[in-house]
Amino acid sequence: MFSCSYDAKFWICHALRCLPSEIWDSLRERLAFVCMDSSDGRRLTHEFCENHEIIILSERIVPRGNVAEDDSKVRYFMFAVLHEVAHAVCDHQAPKAISEAENVGQENDADRFAFAWFNEYLKSKNQQEFTSAELAKAQMANKEAWERALGSH
Repeated sequence: MFSCSYDAKFWICHALRCLPSEIWDSLRERLAFVCMDSSDGRRLTHEFCENHEIIILSERIVPRGNVAEDDSKVRYFMFAVLHEVAHAVCDHQAPKAISEAENVGQENDADRFAFAWFNEYLKSKNQQEFTSAELAKAQMANKEAWERALGSH
């Protein structure tokens, strides 16, 4: 289920192709994607929604226009989708329900799965691996863009 722009739906579907088939088969009926502009991504907890894993993505990270799969914005977006799907696969708890250290552990788990899935996909396409340095650079660029947007209002 999607409640996103055309571009977001296109790239989300593309990112989901990175998942191992057994993961996709187990989640396909339970995933729902919603796009928003206040965060790069967020998984809502089971307490919030019983039958779906709702993943909310920021429209500001959706790749726009004529971009290819190897574009840095596409790569970051695909990683963000996979990271949020990993939270669903692992049945992670809401950050407010656990300690800060436990939340950091959950974030590291989600990153580990997202890197594994995405890099396996990239390897099959003979594309350059997505690295933690590339992730950090994209996150910093998005943080700066967000701060600029807040400053302009």
